[in-house]
Amino acid sequence: MTPTAEAIRARREYDAFGNTTSKSGDLVDCFRFWFSTKYLDEETGNYVYQQRQYIPQLGRWASRDPIEENGDFLLYGFVSNSPQNMYDVYGLKSWKNRDSLNVSMRGANFLGMTFDGEHLIDFGSDISYPSLSSRSLINDVEAYFDISGDGKLSAKDCPPFKLNMTGYSWGAWSVLQIAHSYARSHKGQFKIRMGLVDPVSTMRSERPCLEWKWVTHNGGKTRVKKCVKRGGLTATRPENVVFGINYYQTTGGAGTLADWPFVGMPVQGMHVNEEVKNLHEGFGHTEIMEKLGTQIAEVIFQ
Repeated sequence: MTPTAEAIRARREYDAFGNTTSKSGDLVDCFRFWFSTKYLDEETGNYVYQQRQYIPQLGRWASRDPIEENGDFLLYGFVSNSPQNMYDVYGLKSWKNRDSLNVSMRGANFLGMTFDGEHLIDFGSDISYPSLSSRSLINDVEAYFDISGDGKLSAKDCPPFKLNMTGYSWGAWSVLQIAHSYARSHKGQFKIRMGLVDPVSTMRSERPCLEWKWVTHNGGKTRVKKCVKRGGLTATRPENVVFGINYYQTTGGAGTLADWPFVGMPVQGMHVNEEVKNLHEGFGHTEIMEKLGTQIAEVIFQ
């Protein structure tokens, strides 16, 4: 149980000079760090975390979570009422063994059909997005791992950040771009497990811009951004990927899906590359997802 101020005082004795001692005779006047290594305020009986105080008698916080529902839906709840399994560093967000975040990115519509791998590539994910919402995904990833609540990821948030991502079709390409982005902006802080199903580069940049500058445009009347430094091909294994699977479709002869622009591609450096041939025209994406989607999700989302 969490030691309360009353319980601690009950274990103390006083010497002839009025100094507080423990029953073993050791001075404990200056010792105030007990439960969860946090400071105990003997006047209130509360434990003082960086952002708010914990009331051990009630098993809850004394105030609402400053980061609102980004920490927990229980705004006054202490580590989801499970202190034996979880911890809270700053009084903001509950954690269990540095939880990993499972994310899936779905593919685009194919030939007028709306098959996007739902319930397959999404299997076991915490959140999923259509392929064009990578900015929303990045915002949610950073909010999830930002346990210090300062709006950015740093050493205060206890890296490495474990991010498990799967993607299908254009979503697979978005997953690659996101992983490469974190490899540059948060070098050494992410450990990513990645599963790609049929990544395609259609309408995707293979060489992301690393540095921009402002230049004059239209005779100096307006200023626009111009890329001055580009990175390497995105179709390579990012440095922060600790395990990756890449399934892709290639040529299969006349009349097959590979004759269309939506053709999957390998990702250099991935641990496993598998090639799927002879998929039927108009149904290739459906076939590859039904055969492989759940298998990949089970391996990646651990």
